[in-house]
Amino acid sequence: MTHLFETLARAEQTRLQLTHASASFALEAAAAGAAYDCRFARAPALLSDWLDAGRAFADQPFVHYYQTAAGDAALPAPEVWSYGDFYAAADRLSAYLQNEMQLAAGARVALCAANSPQWLVAFVAASYAGAVVAPINSMNTGADMLQVLDELQPRLVFCDRS
Repeated sequence: MTHLFETLARAEQTRLQLTHASASFALEAAAAGAAYDCRFARAPALLSDWLDAGRAFADQPFVHYYQTAAGDAALPAPEVWSYGDFYAAADRLSAYLQNEMQLAAGARVALCAANSPQWLVAFVAASYAGAVVAPINSMNTGADMLQVLDELQPRLVFCDRS
């Protein structure tokens, strides 16, 4: 039982270190009538503001992606994307979604694919276009997937081959 109390005490100490008034994750009281008690004091107002922070690192490596096939004995050389590569792809797709697909702000977009740079590009591009992105577990059965999509009624679905 002592171990449990020590663990809880360490967790509380960590929470206080992360959320005190001058910390990165400082908390403040939420507005009256809000559905929550507190919010992060330094959080960006919009998801796009948070996402845009990475643009300052355009020349830096962003992701090393290893595309493997089942049964591969060794990892292939990684596909390396810089922040600049990533944002260029997200911006192109976002413009396409808005201009060619006429995706309206608030439209629901389903995203069902394995983890990859393309998944992240689709998520960020749809977010920049103002869509509400609903990630769906790509390991769902076909029946579960159809049920989720039926309930969601997305305007657009991003998926991979699996």
